[in-house]
Amino acid sequence: LPDALKASAAFCSQVENTVASAKSFDELQLALADLLTGKVEDDEMAKVMERSLIMAAGFGAAAGKEDADAAS
Repeated sequence: LPDALKASAAFCSQVENTVASAKSFDELQLALADLLTGKVEDDEMAKVMERSLIMAAGFGAAAGKEDADAAS
């Protein structure tokens, strides 16, 4: 179990770094696809991609709202 937790934490860190470094939604999609290729089954990859993209969209919307609120 400790090895699985370490691997999971490392993978989550890679995903977080990928999301943080993406400059656009398209770049994020491609980077996540590259990161996940070969690491998960197709069904799992689809679920992870869906969740990641939803979270990224939510993060972008929240950041946009914060910018709009700051400009007010």
